[in-house]
Amino acid sequence: MGDKSRDFVRFLRANLTIYAWTFLLWLSAAIAAIAFADTGSMPSLWIVAGLALLAALAERQSVPLTQNTEASVAFLPFVFSAVAFGPFTALIVGAIAGLGDFRRPYLRWAVYLPIRALTAAIAGAAATAVAPPSDHAAFGQILLATLAASGANLGADLFFNLGTQAVRRAGSPVALLRTLAPL
Repeated sequence: MGDKSRDFVRFLRANLTIYAWTFLLWLSAAIAAIAFADTGSMPSLWIVAGLALLAALAERQSVPLTQNTEASVAFLPFVFSAVAFGPFTALIVGAIAGLGDFRRPYLRWAVYLPIRALTAAIAGAAATAVAPPSDHAAFGQILLATLAASGANLGADLFFNLGTQAVRRAGSPVALLRTLAPL
């Protein structure tokens, strides 16, 4: 076995956990898409594309908090999609928005695209549990669904980011929580 082969094997072993995590995220997103496909009605593709474009633009305007952590307001279109249209549409908006962030490093993109989709779908499931999408929802129902979706979005995002940080061995979970606490 030559030096290049040994280096390649070493590289694969060192990154096996992140590849497994990435595969698990994509598999989870696919399962969620199948599970939520029958929930609610899908709005016009123009609406989905507009929300995804808005989320993608918001994601590109991320603000660095630390060397490894960024924050954005991209959750707003995800929560809106979740409350207005349900988990499947939110998942689709999250996935399409992630396509707009296709840039180096590509493995980062491969990890965060399914995280965006899953986080949006979880927000949609929480919103739907409180108040299913409806043309006749009362203000109080919409408010509670929005609070549920926002909380679920925050919790899911935190869970997936802590998981990614643990898999990458890129810092302390306590440090991440301290960084995000003021937000």
